[in-house]
Amino acid sequence: MLTAKEHTFVLIVCGGGGTRLWPASTDQNPKQFINLFGSENLFQKTINRAKTIAPYSRIFIIAGAQYASNILESDPNLNPANILIEPDKKHTAIAIGAGAAVIANIDPEAVVVNLWSDHLIETKEQFAKDVQGAAAAAFKKKALVALGIKPTFPHVGFGYLEAGEKISTNLYKVKKFLEKPSLEKAKQFVRAGNFYWNLGTYIWRVDTFFSELAKTSPKLYRQTLLIKNAWGKPNYWTTMKKVYREVEPVAIDVAVSEKSTNMMLAPADFDWQDVGDWQAVWETRKKDNQNNVFLGDKSKLWISVDSQNCLVVPDQKLIATAGLKNLIVVDSPEGLLICDKSQSQKVKDLVEKLPKG
Repeated sequence: MLTAKEHTFVLIVCGGGGTRLWPASTDQNPKQFINLFGSENLFQKTINRAKTIAPYSRIFIIAGAQYASNILESDPNLNPANILIEPDKKHTAIAIGAGAAVIANIDPEAVVVNLWSDHLIETKEQFAKDVQGAAAAAFKKKALVALGIKPTFPHVGFGYLEAGEKISTNLYKVKKFLEKPSLEKAKQFVRAGNFYWNLGTYIWRVDTFFSELAKTSPKLYRQTLLIKNAWGKPNYWTTMKKVYREVEPVAIDVAVSEKSTNMMLAPADFDWQDVGDWQAVWETRKKDNQNNVFLGDKSKLWISVDSQNCLVVPDQKLIATAGLKNLIVVDSPEGLLICDKSQSQKVKDLVEKLPKG
């Protein structure tokens, strides 16, 4: 009998334009493919973590066709056949469902570790330990398992999981999913001690996933079955396009996780950061003696007098700052961004105002 480890697959969801990191991140070259965090981009870091829990043959990526070349350039050892192409962007439920449908044909008892391509996790060994433990629980107990991180401060930008009944060592029933809270609520969660940041990292057996999907989102279940039945056949791509044309865009949390009564929480200890905006990038990087962060290898392209708590990302031309505080300055061929660090989330609103075409 094979163990959970031998049944473990990884599905990396590689979509999204990373609009809050514009102008460095664009729809054509989103944040997971740009080097903001050292010599490897976020996608390469994700692949390197995936390899600690599964071989290349069991690592799958689901992405839009426009990202296929970025994926293969990031790691030429990936099997091109394991890159599952989405006909359109229709949110995360169908992406994860389509990936599970393909993997179920390869191994009906597969345990799928669903990863996002743009999370920053540097502690690979602890990541492998935590994920393998959660995968073993998902395999044995036939449950949907969510990874949670114990909050270190009252973050209002993350969703939370409330841990309920203890099932076994490091495994709890999920009592409740909670959306991004107010600051006062977040403080209450931290004080309570049984709340965790929701990473959105889900681990489940494909058969358990489909049985839960049938209960929580029957229409989506039927649509993913169409993909499952078409995999490897001449009508596969036609079926994918038809399903994606008709499917309702919905998040996996809404379609499955928040509705399922078979959801468990596995607390994780690895170092995790969701670098969703420029302030988060500033928080993760090494600071100079004025608390500034400079990104890139062209240090001569920035001169500063009395600037503090700033993030500066040059491209080709010199950036000079004097007496600035708490600002983000990012130059790129796409444009120049200057904004208050505390307003980083609004970069997405700026991108929506950009001229189309």
